[in-house]
Amino acid sequence: MFVHDQYLYPEKPDTDDDVVVFHSGFCSTRPNYTYGKDSRDYYLIHYVTKGKGTYETGKQKYHLSAYDGFLITPGNTIIHTADAVDPWDVCWVAFFGRKVKSLLQAAGLDENNLIFHYEEDDFLEKCIKNIYNESRTTVNIATITGYFYLFMGKLIEIHQIKKAEKKALKHSPFDDARIYIYRNIRNQISVESLARYLNLDISQVYRIFKKNTGLSPCSLPPW
Repeated sequence: MFVHDQYLYPEKPDTDDDVVVFHSGFCSTRPNYTYGKDSRDYYLIHYVTKGKGTYETGKQKYHLSAYDGFLITPGNTIIHTADAVDPWDVCWVAFFGRKVKSLLQAAGLDENNLIFHYEEDDFLEKCIKNIYNESRTTVNIATITGYFYLFMGKLIEIHQIKKAEKKALKHSPFDDARIYIYRNIRNQISVESLARYLNLDISQVYRIFKKNTGLSPCSLPPW
């Protein structure tokens, strides 16, 4: 097993900067290799580039594989373990700062949403390895922070796309009503049966149809 972990500071600095990258690294693990059982006072994101493993928090156990990522939040005791047959390769970045929480929220990540997935290309891995390489050479903090913002920007983009797709799939009550009517066009459809299907009051059904058609459901011609 090999581990490359590069710290920018010998210990966590006392600063209130917007974003501070603390350390980064990558490794290939042995089968069943376990790490954790402790807590930290900063955030960590791990990204799986190969293989499989598990991530356990006090609440849940996640089974992860290549292109999955997981967030470790401050103060929480966690364990992550490489698979017995196909142990994972992972890379990581540790960070903290005043704006970190809002960046994570924009990416859909918090204590209740710890997992993400990205398999389009190796962008996330490259960002972390660029942070690592820069940390070992010139230690240009602006460049390191820039790579971190690129990394978070991609996570935010992934989350926004996911939200847009979910919104596109979600029907409005009026759309659901139209689907119900089309499916039951040969049957006698009452406002009461439509309300039951939509799980709404009859008065709500009338308001929905009035808003979208200008007519009450009883006044509509056959669709």
